[in-house]
Amino acid sequence: MISEEQELEQTNHDLSNCIANLTREVQVLKMKLLQHAGCDCSLIHDYLAAEAQRYICGLSKQSHLEAISPGAVYN
Repeated sequence: MISEEQELEQTNHDLSNCIANLTREVQVLKMKLLQHAGCDCSLIHDYLAAEAQRYICGLSKQSHLEAISPGAVYN
């Protein structure tokens, strides 16, 4: 008989694998989008511009957090 703890551990393991697989799939899809950066598609250009802006904002926030409390971003 499987204990509730073992069941939860298995569920956690399965969900962690699912997250890893979905993360890889997102990365593959983003790479495919980047391969079409030269295409004349406004949807792709808008998406890439938004992602670039989001990335820059993320760097800015990380830099701000490090200035406030060095090492806090990594804890």
